[in-house]
Amino acid sequence: MDDELQVGFSTLSDLEEAAAKKADRAAWAYIQGGAGEEWTMRANREAFHRRTLRPRVLVNVETLEIGTTLLGTRTSAPFYVSPTASHGLVHPDAEAATARAASKAGIIAAFSTLSSISLEDIARAAPDGPRWFQLYLQPEFSATRSLVERAEKAGFKAILLTVDMPVAGTRDRETQAGSPLASAITLGNGSEVVRPLRSPNVNGDGAHIRKEASYTWDVIDRLRETTRLPLVLKGILTGEDARRAVDRGARGVVVSNHGGRQLD
Repeated sequence: MDDELQVGFSTLSDLEEAAAKKADRAAWAYIQGGAGEEWTMRANREAFHRRTLRPRVLVNVETLEIGTTLLGTRTSAPFYVSPTASHGLVHPDAEAATARAASKAGIIAAFSTLSSISLEDIARAAPDGPRWFQLYLQPEFSATRSLVERAEKAGFKAILLTVDMPVAGTRDRETQAGSPLASAITLGNGSEVVRPLRSPNVNGDGAHIRKEASYTWDVIDRLRETTRLPLVLKGILTGEDARRAVDRGARGVVVSNHGGRQLD
């Protein structure tokens, strides 16, 4: 894909710098900001920078293959596009563009309950692309079930259940940006995931994800009864919870603190 990068964009940092100059101020605060004073977000970056590689020498590397299979889905690389909300804030094609790019690269892309376009439109944009659906639990389980059934029907290959966000965190950077995002955010998956409440994550009155703070581990059983798709729990931070997730039937876990965007 390097030959497709525009001249002057040789690294991700170059792309980030260019995006910061073009993006709306409030949108950029939403994209880049973390919860509170962003201690957790900075700690995440520092922890990643401490990771090092241990190169081994005199190994035949004439032919390289980094592809693998995750939960029955073939992918060209051992990573995936993590789910993020509201791609329409930065591109008119929204998640359709993301789906096409991931499909072209042959890697799995996970798409959010809070996508700008519907999960069906995402599937139509890249029908052959490997994709997972990120699920936020809804107050009424019937709405949760509907989202899962729609994802399965649209050809998504796994359900990525976010478990670390029963309520939304407060992001000071968004508040300081001073421009409401609510009118710019489109939630493509319908009225079952939307209600007009003031959100601590969106500086203004408008669209707000419907989440349910009272769910417990029993919801895993209900989801497994709803779908045959593999279930992955995203937002696990302890070994005890990882073991419990597997014991309840999860096929995998994602170790994540939501990018430091929910709890500081």
